Amino acid sequence: MTTVTIQQAFEACQTNKNTWLKRKAELADLEREYREQLLAGDEQIPRRMQDLRDNIDVKKWEINQAAGRYIRSHEEVQHISIRNRLHDFMQ
Repeated sequence: MTTVTIQQAFEACQTNKNTWLKRKAELADLEREYREQLLAGDEQIPRRMQDLRDNIDVKKWEINQAAGRYIRSHEEVQHISIRNRLHDFMQ
């Protein structure tokens, strides 16, 4: 079994957080584009509108997946930190 250091866990957590935030920003861009097309009356392009709706749905799924990875990696950081402090206390 490999032991993950607090630094490695923290770096993984930061990577997962950045991925989650990036996906959220991408979703905001897609939703903004969708609203702009609706307001511009570009509904004449139903294929593009459907593609945007599909992309928004996929992006929401990606956000949920990234959020789950971020939460689990954050819990790992907490677990390692508590384990280290407990070990220090028991010495």
